[in-house]
Amino acid sequence: MKAAIICCALLTLSACAKAPSSAAVPAPASSPVVALTVPERVAAFKMMKRHDYDDAGSGVQLRYEGPDSLIADVFVYPGPDLASECPLSCAEARMAAELAGFESSFPEMIRRGFVQSASVTARDSLVPPSTGLWQLGHHLTLAVTRDSLAQRSEFYLYYLPGYRVKVRATFTEAESRLRDIRAFVAALVPLLAGRGVPPT
Repeated sequence: MKAAIICCALLTLSACAKAPSSAAVPAPASSPVVALTVPERVAAFKMMKRHDYDDAGSGVQLRYEGPDSLIADVFVYPGPDLASECPLSCAEARMAAELAGFESSFPEMIRRGFVQSASVTARDSLVPPSTGLWQLGHHLTLAVTRDSLAQRSEFYLYYLPGYRVKVRATFTEAESRLRDIRAFVAALVPLLAGRGVPPT
């Protein structure tokens, strides 16, 4: 239970309680270029919980479980249109502010006892695909101490036209878990946009 609270808190989310559903993700006020749906499976992960926020168009939280009980939390919510209202230069500034806000939350997470320590160990700007599914992306790797255990945390942030997608997984480091979470992240956005191939 504490692990679930930590993951959600670091994403500024509340606990997930609804049953899985493949219904569409709530659309932002201005129509996005892509329409998103929720995949039941992503790579070797299966959706376990879904939470839709009460305000229309305010977003959805998804929890997936993969091999070795690896948990990946996903949050999809409205974002800049990446066009007339907020082109890429505007969206880049918003992403930088969002990432800074995430990092500035570490002392509060420590104060509230969710983790004993948290620090960014690597950061990478991601190169968008030619398909245009997402146009801005960033990846942070964190070292965290939780329940007196040294753990690794993977944080991904993507901006699609009209949407933002966050992915968070925190785990005791192992090469197999790194492979699994990277496969999950690589498959996620195409499946959300209905352009990926679900696992058989």
